[in-house]
Amino acid sequence: MFQSVQGVSTRTVARSVVSLNKTHTQQRPFSDHPFRLGIGHLNRKTTPDLSVMASKADDVKGEMLEPSVANKPLVRFAALAAIVAASAKATGFLTVKSIGFIHMMAFGAWFGTLVWTSFIFGLVAFKTLARQTFGKLQSKLFPKYFALTGAAPGLMLATLHYLTGGAPPVTEVRLLAISVACAVANLLVAEPAATSVMFERYALENADGERDEGRIAALKKTFGKWHGISSLLNLVVLVCAVGHAYYLGGQLSFM
Repeated sequence: MFQSVQGVSTRTVARSVVSLNKTHTQQRPFSDHPFRLGIGHLNRKTTPDLSVMASKADDVKGEMLEPSVANKPLVRFAALAAIVAASAKATGFLTVKSIGFIHMMAFGAWFGTLVWTSFIFGLVAFKTLARQTFGKLQSKLFPKYFALTGAAPGLMLATLHYLTGGAPPVTEVRLLAISVACAVANLLVAEPAATSVMFERYALENADGERDEGRIAALKKTFGKWHGISSLLNLVVLVCAVGHAYYLGGQLSFM
């Protein structure tokens, strides 16, 4: 009896093994079978796609590195203060010269920011970053950019008034005043409106389910209008900055 049971068990096990082998063979192509692929294929290491890995980790939070001493605001401020103090001591800094120094520093920061953002950073970021990533970055950058490009010419109006004895050139006053007005208009009106429309469009594009293409197209058109206004205001500021640069160049004297 034991042999009979054992025999049945053996046949059952054999049939099960055959059935499993057939099923495995049907589900897996012969070209992918480990004996077909060979040991070399099984041990082959694949190189990870770092660009794909980086894109998947875009939302990872955390510091990139520990800031160096030179990158700390307090150290930078101390370095600038030291060079100003040294220059003042070496040249006998007078009140008029100090005001002129403030005017030139404000102009340098103003003009440099305009040129860097308009012709270098903006274009490189636009061509490098994904559209939505670029838009999110600009939404953080532009408020600070317009605040600086409005504050600098405002400060220069005050210093120019002092340097000219209360009678600044009318043309320069107009250029600087127009710059302040355009930057403030961008800061308070054009940029917030464009950013609001942009994020509304992003929300529709990223929503689950069927997209409202009609609404997205309308938002794209509205964003284009506000973006065009903002770009025009920024261009006016840049033109005014070049005009004031020409005036300052005419005031230089090394004799």
